[in-house]
Amino acid sequence: MSDFNIDTAIKGLYLKHLKKQTKPLLDTILETAALTGIVCGDRIVTEDITDQMRESFNLAFPQKTISSLESMSNEQLEGIVNAWKGKYFEVLVRDKLNAGEQVGDFVLENGQTAQLATDLTQKGWDLQIVDADGSILQEVQLKATSSLSYIKEAIANDTTYEVLSTSEISGAAGAIDSGISNEELTAATKAPLESLIDSELINFLENYSIAFSFLIIIGTEGYQASRNKQTSGNAWQNIKDRSLLTSFALSAGVLAANVLGAPFSIPASLLTRMGLNRYKNTSQIKKNLGADVAEIEKIKYRQILNRTFAQRKL
Repeated sequence: MSDFNIDTAIKGLYLKHLKKQTKPLLDTILETAALTGIVCGDRIVTEDITDQMRESFNLAFPQKTISSLESMSNEQLEGIVNAWKGKYFEVLVRDKLNAGEQVGDFVLENGQTAQLATDLTQKGWDLQIVDADGSILQEVQLKATSSLSYIKEAIANDTTYEVLSTSEISGAAGAIDSGISNEELTAATKAPLESLIDSELINFLENYSIAFSFLIIIGTEGYQASRNKQTSGNAWQNIKDRSLLTSFALSAGVLAANVLGAPFSIPASLLTRMGLNRYKNTSQIKKNLGADVAEIEKIKYRQILNRTFAQRKL
């Protein structure tokens, strides 16, 4: 047997083991998909909810919390948006008037304030204009809609109060144009709930994205075992290792989303996964290399003995 340099041999073995530690691209893709489902799916974007929107929601639904909307169906959410939009319109009109702005034909004089009805079952009027001494100067209906027939019906049923409506009606049937668009109101109240109002397929994928990740890990390792490319014991160990790393990476992503915001979830998950992979790969390489080095030392020792024996014969 010819001599060989032990350092060169060890370096070659290191590179061989390094190549075996392939980058877990599939797992990273699965984690990204799962995080998208967790963080970006079925989540209320609270950053889009202004103080006025939050107040109007509490006025419209005093027994509900905004977070409770996450468990509602699309049909329920549509009803929530419609009622929320109407109360949001009332809050905007009140605040504009109290800030000294003109809304439609209405402008408050010194000492006057605009107040909303505190009773959700209040019939007839939605907003009162009150003088400094507390006397009621005017009561107004507020209607956030783009339906002309709805406005006509409201005016026909009660001619006592003036109707201030959204700009799509543009003064039709006697309604006063508030200058506030029904479309803008709808968009504003719908924006925080956009990810909740999905198709059934999207909802299914979001809800089961994590399960899919682990099922694919099990499937890929099982396939390798079925092709006799690894033993069933190695397959089971790989399933446990990959699942554990994926769980850590997902947890880091969710934590980052809750603490820092949704945009940080995927970077945090990827960095966690890379760090764990490097630690795992380095440990495995050292373990494998240690066994190989021991074998090399035995070969080297036998070479020394053979060389010594050959020299003695000479």
